[in-house]
Amino acid sequence: MRGGLSVLNWMDMSIKAISWQTAATEFEEIGVMGAEGYCVNVPWSCGGVGDNDYVFAFQQVVLPIASEFNPDFTIISAGFDAARGDPLGCCDVTPAGYAQMTHMCSALSGGKLLVILEGGYNLRSISSSATAVIKVLGPINAYHECNE
Repeated sequence: MRGGLSVLNWMDMSIKAISWQTAATEFEEIGVMGAEGYCVNVPWSCGGVGDNDYVFAFQQVVLPIASEFNPDFTIISAGFDAARGDPLGCCDVTPAGYAQMTHMCSALSGGKLLVILEGGYNLRSISSSATAVIKVLGPINAYHECNE
């Protein structure tokens, strides 16, 4: 298993991890010791996949699995190495594609959503993609009231 958060559920049935992988062998890594099926890897057999491919897989695979699991809280480990311009991922997901997938995730777990920046190897791609994701989350309220 490669994803940092996906390691959490390797043996834990209270966590469902769904990740994108470019290595087809990762498709078979599904969990162990009673937690089989709680780790789901969506493999891509080639580079160059973009918004349409990701959104289709999201609608057909990710959302049905996540909805059936019915999470109390959703964590997105946002690795932007599939972003357009990233030299490692060699994919073509645009900021709008990331925003669309984030919006779809926001319907899970009553909108209780945490997004963690995990990776990416092109600073321009990361910044534009992360900005699009943050805009989906709504306005950030910088006001914090201290009750002493």
